[in-house]
Amino acid sequence: MHDTDECDVCGDETPLDGENGINHGGQVLCGDCWDKPVKFRVTCEARGWEMCDFEHEVQRNELNRYQVRQNAEMHANNHENEKRVFEDEIHETTVEEVPVSDG
Repeated sequence: MHDTDECDVCGDETPLDGENGINHGGQVLCGDCWDKPVKFRVTCEARGWEMCDFEHEVQRNELNRYQVRQNAEMHANNHENEKRVFEDEIHETTVEEVPVSDG
């Protein structure tokens, strides 16, 4: 008999047997949800003479949520550092999870 727990994405009760559900890094995922896409968007909030139009999106599946967020944060930090070092400007970025469109 396998333990069961509630999926952190859909809320359904799922057996944690590795086939129908898993506990992945403290997040419980059912078999239907671990392949669902997750997306994070990085935007620059810099205002000055000109608004900065930097935007970057990272999308993968729910199973890789932590890595997707880390990758988005890396892009945000790189943008801030490049502007500070090469253009002597201060840019502040935000990283947020955004809905994934079905289209």
